[in-house]
Amino acid sequence: MKTAFIPLFAASLAGITASASIKSHFRPDCTGGYLSFPEVNAHQCAHGVQHTDERLDIPGTPSASYTGIPSNSQLFGWRSTHDASFCGELKARYSVGDEKSKCVTHTEDTGFEGTSWAKKGDNEKCEGSIDPSWLVLDDGHMYSLKNMSLTMISDLYIFGVNGKTYAGLPDSYDDYEVYKNGVESRLQDM
Repeated sequence: MKTAFIPLFAASLAGITASASIKSHFRPDCTGGYLSFPEVNAHQCAHGVQHTDERLDIPGTPSASYTGIPSNSQLFGWRSTHDASFCGELKARYSVGDEKSKCVTHTEDTGFEGTSWAKKGDNEKCEGSIDPSWLVLDDGHMYSLKNMSLTMISDLYIFGVNGKTYAGLPDSYDDYEVYKNGVESRLQDM
């Protein structure tokens, strides 16, 4: 009975698609605030820039950290092209060996507009995209972007990029704060 279970269990695991967690950081050293993408499948582009805002001219995030990366993968940094595709022009490629996490920093002043990953040997083409689930400020406070208006997202994004903290946010953001008990652990991870 046990021998039949092991092959069946292994076969069921073979169909599971691996995903990585990506954080698009507002600083070039993978520290401080970030946009969080908790489950990014291979060939899925994680948008590092929400939208343009005339109050803040930021072309992308200067660094990205990846965790839960399958061994022997490649990480990619993208810049949009004239068609506004976030996975337009490949700007950076990084190899991963056996490490399960990695910080990558954009070498130019332009930043990443999107990031993705793929197993070595796979094509690097993006086959879909994903928006961030959360934005984390420098003080570790995390906000869900789901159901938040674009104006509120834009204002929160500006807070994050400028290193502002929870203390400066209007009360209207209180309903969007999530995982309040994890502030200290997020601060330690930064």
